[in-house]
Amino acid sequence: MNPTFNWVRLAQRVPVRLKIDDVPNGMLLSAGTTATVVISPSI
Repeated sequence: MNPTFNWVRLAQRVPVRLKIDDVPNGMLLSAGTTATVVISPSI
């Protein structure tokens, strides 16, 4: 039996809790949007 569709792999969703210290002027934050997060070591 041949499938008539292709599977699309979604990125795995990992729940995280973020604390944003400062939001630049003119920056709008919206819930439910996609983001790329870069984690840097603390200084």
